[in-house]
Amino acid sequence: MKKIILILALIVEANLLSAQYLLKTPDGRSVKLNTDGTWNFESTDSVQASAKTNQATYTSKKKQFSITFNTNNWDCDSNANLWNAEFVSANGVIKAYFNETTAYYPKNKIEATVTENLKTQGKVKKYAQQTKIINGLEVQYFKFVLEFSGFLYDYSGFIYSDKNGSIQLMFAGQSEIFNLNAESINELMNGVRKINN
Repeated sequence: MKKIILILALIVEANLLSAQYLLKTPDGRSVKLNTDGTWNFESTDSVQASAKTNQATYTSKKKQFSITFNTNNWDCDSNANLWNAEFVSANGVIKAYFNETTAYYPKNKIEATVTENLKTQGKVKKYAQQTKIINGLEVQYFKFVLEFSGFLYDYSGFIYSDKNGSIQLMFAGQSEIFNLNAESINELMNGVRKINN
């Protein structure tokens, strides 16, 4: 009888030791706590995070692109209304917007597209564009200043287009502080990768 109780106790203890706990965040996302001290969002969410490395990875809705970022520097909202994902810098002064579409944007039309899309927000000034390579992707990097109600806002980012569609990652912040956050901006921009399916 003692052997049976001992065996049952060992089975129960083994099950408790290997248990993973599933919790809900205030915004309704599921978080799995692992026995090794790490945690990650359940795979139904498009952001996977690890507490050990302070790294998280956002996966685009079509699962063609990912953005790896430092959770100490950026917070990601993958349930954004207008964009597929919105990122906010830890200090709250820079916003980044990510979108994936089926549209193709020829590089000679990007300035006109940006100017048209932002005309209700203000006047686009000092637009500059160049080709850059980011993790093997040939992108059209752009930067400009938007004048709105007497304030100046710096914007930078890129558009990548191919026969399957486009992605856009755009950063925005008040001009006086934008360059002070260049390291975090470059880190997020360089975290973009095409997923090889």
